[in-house]
Amino acid sequence: MVERRRHRRVRFPRPLRAACGEVRIYLVDVSDSGMLVVHADELAHGRFCHVQIASEIGPIRLDCQIVRTSPHEVPRSSRPLYESALTILSADHQSRQRMHSFVAAADIGLSAGVVT
Repeated sequence: MVERRRHRRVRFPRPLRAACGEVRIYLVDVSDSGMLVVHADELAHGRFCHVQIASEIGPIRLDCQIVRTSPHEVPRSSRPLYESALTILSADHQSRQRMHSFVAAADIGLSAGVVT
């Protein structure tokens, strides 16, 4: 199978906490153009949201769109969870640079710069 992604996607060893508007989300993997997240509150397909990620190098603020949401199976969980794919539409210059550094650090296996 040929990889069609334009940007390398980096998977975290454990999900990292962030926010999509008022909804708490957990980053499963990220790239320079999008992310996969898990969350307890449903996010509607097509919805636009502001994602905030805390990092030691400063906050990362991204304008995103939810491109896919589906149920996420978790054994022995009493609360339903969802998995959503988000595409990054825009970010201010500083957040874009921080996101690039965030992905690069995760890609080489460093936890520096990431607050969980």
